[in-house]
Amino acid sequence: TNTFGLIQRSMFVATVTGTAGWEAVNLGKPALVFGKAWYERLPGVFKYKPDIDLDKVISFNSDRVLLENKYRELLSLS
Repeated sequence: TNTFGLIQRSMFVATVTGTAGWEAVNLGKPALVFGKAWYERLPGVFKYKPDIDLDKVISFNSDRVLLENKYRELLSLS
């Protein structure tokens, strides 16, 4: 199955820490992560908590410019 096709048709992506979460954020979809992902501080990435508000995850609006700026900040730390 083409993961990009699945992501594009999804409301959000849930993953432990996988690449699918990173791909989702890049495609403008929110990602719910259950583990410690290297990209977890980027906009559109939500850390799982028992009381997480899934409506907040689903209603997230992606901002490409903000994502790119935050990604550059993250890269500068490495």
